[in-house]
Amino acid sequence: MIQKRMEEAQKTRHEGLKKMAKAVQQFREQVYCSEFITQWKELHLDVVLCPVLGPAFTTGYPGKLFTAISSTMLYNILNFPAGVVPVSTVTEADEEELELFQGC
Repeated sequence: MIQKRMEEAQKTRHEGLKKMAKAVQQFREQVYCSEFITQWKELHLDVVLCPVLGPAFTTGYPGKLFTAISSTMLYNILNFPAGVVPVSTVTEADEEELELFQGC
Protein backbone atom coordinates (compact mmCIF):
# COMPACT_ATOMS: atom_id res chain seq x y z
CA MET A 1 0.00 0.00 0.00
CA ILE A 2 2.77 2.42 0.95
CA GLN A 3 4.74 1.44 -2.16
CA LYS A 4 1.74 2.20 -4.36
CA ARG A 5 1.24 5.63 -2.72
CA MET A 6 4.92 6.41 -3.17
CA GLU A 7 4.73 5.47 -6.86
CA GLU A 8 1.62 7.62 -7.32
CA ALA A 9 3.28 10.54 -5.55
CA GLN A 10 6.38 10.14 -7.71
CA LYS A 11 4.25 10.00 -10.87
CA THR A 12 2.33 13.12 -9.79
CA ARG A 13 5.62 14.89 -9.04
CA HIS A 14 7.02 13.88 -12.43
CA GLU A 15 3.91 15.16 -14.23
CA GLY A 16 4.14 18.41 -12.28
CA LEU A 17 7.78 18.86 -13.26
CA LYS A 18 6.91 18.25 -16.93
CA LYS A 19 4.17 20.88 -16.75
CA MET A 20 6.55 23.32 -15.08
CA ALA A 21 9.24 22.71 -17.72
CA LYS A 22 6.68 23.33 -20.48
CA ALA A 23 5.52 26.55 -18.79
CA VAL A 24 9.14 27.74 -18.48
CA GLN A 25 9.75 27.00 -22.17
CA GLN A 26 6.60 28.88 -23.18
CA PHE A 27 7.66 31.83 -21.02
CA ARG A 28 11.12 31.88 -22.65
CA GLU A 29 9.51 31.86 -26.10
CA GLN A 30 7.21 34.73 -25.11
CA VAL A 31 10.14 36.76 -23.77
CA TYR A 32 12.16 36.09 -26.94
CA CYS A 33 9.20 37.08 -29.12
CA SER A 34 8.65 40.28 -27.12
CA GLU A 35 12.34 41.21 -27.43
CA PHE A 36 12.21 40.53 -31.16
CA ILE A 37 9.10 42.70 -31.63
CA THR A 38 10.65 45.48 -29.55
CA GLN A 39 13.73 45.51 -31.80
CA TRP A 40 11.55 45.59 -34.92
CA LYS A 41 9.59 48.54 -33.53
CA GLU A 42 12.80 50.39 -32.68
CA LEU A 43 13.91 49.90 -36.30
CA HIS A 44 10.45 50.93 -37.59
CA LEU A 45 10.08 47.67 -39.54
CA ASP A 46 6.71 46.65 -40.92
CA VAL A 47 7.80 43.72 -43.04
CA VAL A 48 10.91 41.69 -43.80
CA LEU A 49 11.38 40.32 -47.29
CA CYS A 50 14.02 37.66 -47.70
CA PRO A 51 14.73 34.72 -50.01
CA VAL A 52 13.78 31.21 -49.05
CA LEU A 53 16.44 28.57 -49.38
CA GLY A 54 15.69 25.67 -51.67
CA PRO A 55 12.93 24.69 -54.06
CA ALA A 56 9.44 23.57 -53.12
CA PHE A 57 10.04 19.92 -52.24
CA THR A 58 7.55 17.18 -52.99
CA THR A 59 6.79 14.28 -50.66
CA GLY A 60 9.66 12.25 -52.07
CA TYR A 61 12.33 14.47 -50.48
CA PRO A 62 11.78 14.50 -46.69
CA GLY A 63 15.51 14.24 -45.96
CA LYS A 64 16.13 17.56 -47.67
CA LEU A 65 13.27 19.34 -45.94
CA PHE A 66 15.31 20.69 -43.03
CA THR A 67 17.50 22.69 -45.38
CA ALA A 68 14.44 24.17 -47.04
CA ILE A 69 12.78 25.31 -43.81
CA SER A 70 15.87 26.53 -41.97
CA SER A 71 15.48 30.10 -43.25
CA THR A 72 11.83 30.32 -42.17
CA MET A 73 12.14 28.44 -38.87
CA LEU A 74 12.67 31.67 -36.90
CA TYR A 75 9.33 33.04 -38.03
CA ASN A 76 7.59 29.80 -37.10
CA ILE A 77 9.12 29.91 -33.61
CA LEU A 78 8.01 33.52 -33.21
CA ASN A 79 4.55 32.64 -34.56
CA PHE A 80 4.90 35.33 -37.22
CA PRO A 81 3.11 34.93 -40.53
CA ALA A 82 5.44 33.86 -43.30
CA GLY A 83 4.84 32.89 -46.88
CA VAL A 84 6.63 32.01 -50.06
CA VAL A 85 5.90 33.58 -53.42
CA PRO A 86 7.16 31.55 -56.39
CA VAL A 87 9.20 33.50 -58.92
CA SER A 88 9.86 30.67 -61.38
CA THR A 89 8.71 27.16 -62.22
CA VAL A 90 10.47 23.83 -61.87
CA THR A 91 11.59 22.27 -65.13
CA GLU A 92 12.40 18.68 -66.07
CA ALA A 93 16.10 19.62 -65.95
CA ASP A 94 15.62 20.90 -62.39
CA GLU A 95 14.00 17.62 -61.36
CA GLU A 96 16.81 15.59 -62.93
CA GLU A 97 19.43 17.70 -61.16
CA LEU A 98 17.61 17.29 -57.85
CA GLU A 99 17.70 13.48 -58.19
CA LEU A 100 21.51 13.67 -58.05
CA PHE A 101 21.49 15.94 -54.99
CA GLN A 102 22.92 14.17 -51.93
CA GLY A 103 22.58 16.94 -49.35
CA CYS A 104 25.12 18.33 -46.96
